[in-house]
Amino acid sequence: MFDAITNQLHLCYQTLNFQAIPEELGFGIFQDRWNNSTISLQQYRKEFRKIWDGKNYLDKFYKINEGVLKQLQSSRILCLTRSAFMHNMWGYYGESHKGVALEFQAPICTQSRFTQAWEVDYLDQPPVIASLNDIVGWLFQQLEPLPTQIARAMFTTKHTDWLTEKEYRIITTRENANSDFDDLPFEDNELRAV
Repeated sequence: MFDAITNQLHLCYQTLNFQAIPEELGFGIFQDRWNNSTISLQQYRKEFRKIWDGKNYLDKFYKINEGVLKQLQSSRILCLTRSAFMHNMWGYYGESHKGVALEFQAPICTQSRFTQAWEVDYLDQPPVIASLNDIVGWLFQQLEPLPTQIARAMFTTKHTDWLTEKEYRIITTRENANSDFDDLPFEDNELRAV
């Protein structure tokens, strides 16, 4: 989860208990991979258990984590809200109710970044970034996870305590690796009011 006050991303990890995954589900997907082979059902089970009971899946998870962390490190977040008149927003982010608010619009039929703003989901629990079927597919079908999809779930989720912010986020690529901030240029017709 991203903490806007400290500008830090807190990763919530849960240990995946492979013994809790129904073996039939994993085995069925694993078997699909070998459908055109002449391996017997008994041999399928033997090969499946070798992977299932072993630590081979850990390398795959490390690779997934590496891709997600690379995506997170190369991204920037612009946080926006629906209204400039929320006192709590000025209190949190406006230096004790000082400053100006910029109101943006996304002109129709343009390539405006403001059309790419994602609405933040407010949840009581960390987001589900992958289903059981996704995980089994990554491990046994050689499917590749999408770091962008995983990062999006992490970037656009906050706890319900922050629901009043009514936040949207624009995720961009980090332009300057040596800077804490990047400028996000905008067109004249995107700025609606100050």
